[in-house]
Amino acid sequence: MELEQAIKTRRSVRRFSARPLEPGILEKIIAAGSHAPSYCDSQGWKFIFIDDSAIKEKIFAAGGSYAIKNAPYGILVLYNTASSDNLEYQDWLQSGAAAIENMLLTMHDLGLGGCWICHLPNQRTLRKIFNIPKVYLPVAYIIFGYPK
Repeated sequence: MELEQAIKTRRSVRRFSARPLEPGILEKIIAAGSHAPSYCDSQGWKFIFIDDSAIKEKIFAAGGSYAIKNAPYGILVLYNTASSDNLEYQDWLQSGAAAIENMLLTMHDLGLGGCWICHLPNQRTLRKIFNIPKVYLPVAYIIFGYPK
């Protein structure tokens, strides 16, 4: 798929089939996120892959989007804020968002659907669920899978 076509045709998908991910797909998605630009080339992202129904239910029960519960797969995107003191422009947040867009476009190119989710439980709750170190802050959650 050409880049311009991917940009113009990608849409948020919230309904997925039960088809499992093909081997190597997750690695391609994560690699695309890892190649995004980041402030001062810090590359401080961390990606947590979620396919466990019990964990998705915990996120939903704690105030997360209903879409998280119903999607076959998810990626929680975190960013290390320890090297940034830029509170005004939150460069860590912009770097995490660039990674998310790369991953969504890659998903689309690979025949998957995805949706950027910011309706999440508070950060303290997410820290407990995933045992997230304090230097990392959640940016967003991507639901994905093969479209229904």
